[in-house]
Amino acid sequence: MLTAILVAIGVYGGFFIAQTMRNSQGEFTATQGEREEEILQEFIEETETPVEVNEVQTPAPNPPVNNSPPPSVNVPTNARIGGSMGVKNIRSGPGTAYGVVGSGVTGEGIDILDSGYDSGGYLWYRVYHPASGVTGWMAAQLVN
Repeated sequence: MLTAILVAIGVYGGFFIAQTMRNSQGEFTATQGEREEEILQEFIEETETPVEVNEVQTPAPNPPVNNSPPPSVNVPTNARIGGSMGVKNIRSGPGTAYGVVGSGVTGEGIDILDSGYDSGGYLWYRVYHPASGVTGWMAAQLVN
């Protein structure tokens, strides 16, 4: 819009100013700056379109997401993590060659879902660990 105003002043206004700045006796009637302001105001009034402003409503923020594991509850389980005190790995498959997908602490409850053997012939249990929500495999010697 600023470009349009400047073009209007430069093209239309320049010619008009040159023609009207002197009266019939040759005397100046307005300074160039005053006449430019008048032309600019006329142009704005002619091109100004009223704009209706609507109230913008801000949406309510989303509630915070709880990414923490479910609280430990007394869910009935059919086995417990055994072995010496400490953290035990839960793996993605039956054997130490598989990656760790979670862990549990000695004494925590687990559900045995299935069983299988690793390549060395050792027994592994597919378990569900309710405290973390993880399903994976644990060596049979770590399950009571």
